[in-house]
Amino acid sequence: MNPVPTDPVLDSLNLHLPGRTPLTNGRFIDHKWYLKGGGDFYFPYFLEAIVKYGAKKKYNRCFEWCCGHGRIGWEILTQDISNELTFSDIYDLAVYTGFQNAKKLNYDQVFTGYVTPTISGIPDNEVWDLVVSNPPNAFNDGGYVVDPNMPKEMYDLGKRLMIDTDFVAHKEFFANIRPHLTDDADIFITAQLNQKGILEDILTQENFKLVKIVDMFPTDPGLKVMLIKSN
Repeated sequence: MNPVPTDPVLDSLNLHLPGRTPLTNGRFIDHKWYLKGGGDFYFPYFLEAIVKYGAKKKYNRCFEWCCGHGRIGWEILTQDISNELTFSDIYDLAVYTGFQNAKKLNYDQVFTGYVTPTISGIPDNEVWDLVVSNPPNAFNDGGYVVDPNMPKEMYDLGKRLMIDTDFVAHKEFFANIRPHLTDDADIFITAQLNQKGILEDILTQENFKLVKIVDMFPTDPGLKVMLIKSN
């Protein structure tokens, strides 16, 4: 599996999009435009869900799976919801960008990151009490609309951001995340409501449970933040 799309082609597209994003505290994270996968829209709903339904007022270590530009994780860290932050992504530029922003924001002592397509690729000593993610959450590519004028690199990027064919990544995640969780850990991830049954089958197989569906996306009524815990 190749973790890196063709940067020169992607860098030449969508030049009108800003290469930085303001955080709620007024600081900025710098990033390539194509690292943005929805976190800018969804982070307020994650924060509200964590405050309303999370087990703790403050967590020790937060992990953002499929981090992209990391907006969700950076808001959690900079709003003092967690003491530490870890990123992982299949794309090396995403994790490299995380390290660069951690240094710029003076959080490099409490930040770690891993370039890996799997949870099994993360060292055993990494343990978290909060996990968040806006992963690719379409079950397959049957509904993926292709613009005939779309460059191949854009098409491939869109599929990577949107589609987890047969939920392979989700299955691997829940099969291998348990050793990295504290006993009281909370997992908050986005998922399509019409895929709830598929997700629950995966959770049951790995001895997790869907605790709460948070209805917070007025602009995308099918997408929900779901709170998942270990049985």
